[in-house]
Amino acid sequence: MAALLTSAVAPSFAETTAAELPEVFSDGDDAKKERVDGLNHVRYLEIYLAAPNPETGKIVAACYNTAIVASNIPEDKDTCPQKLVEGLDFEKMKKEYEVVAASLNGLKLWMLDWTQVENGVTREFNGIKGS
Repeated sequence: MAALLTSAVAPSFAETTAAELPEVFSDGDDAKKERVDGLNHVRYLEIYLAAPNPETGKIVAACYNTAIVASNIPEDKDTCPQKLVEGLDFEKMKKEYEVVAASLNGLKLWMLDWTQVENGVTREFNGIKGS
């Protein structure tokens, strides 16, 4: 699920405003509605890739959740093994996806049994899949 989040922007970000958002911001364009069952106690994280919106200068972020892709939930319910989490390289992500910031939200456990979301492109971050 590529979600967009907005926040106030620091002057240094406003100065780096690009003519258009990086490619990752179109990951949700052809999103398909999907029900994901069996989420209770699934370990997950979210990765945010942020860039300035060229129209407003405010920072927006694409969000990739590791648990909302049904095919991504293993038997042990850990969608983000600690060894892979420790190897996440946020500087590399910034360069690869042409964003000004990359960050981690989590690690967390789902309390819901299921959810229905619109899933777009699934990306892989050091072996961790997120959509």
